[in-house]
Amino acid sequence: MREQTQDLAKDFSLCKSVPDRPALQYIVIKKSNNKGLYGHIAIYRMNGEVIEIIDYFHTAQDWQKKLN
Repeated sequence: MREQTQDLAKDFSLCKSVPDRPALQYIVIKKSNNKGLYGHIAIYRMNGEVIEIIDYFHTAQDWQKKLN
């Protein structure tokens, strides 16, 4: 998961703004295993040229509610 998050430094095209939290962005990180596809949400903010990871959530979680 960290490897995919590090890709943020190269490509912001997959990033989206967190609703009602304009300072925060998120990216969906998808993985597959022998049971199928699953994923995580990485929440982050930009601090100048530094990407600050706020938290990771599983895609099955209500991450927007937990973020508040």
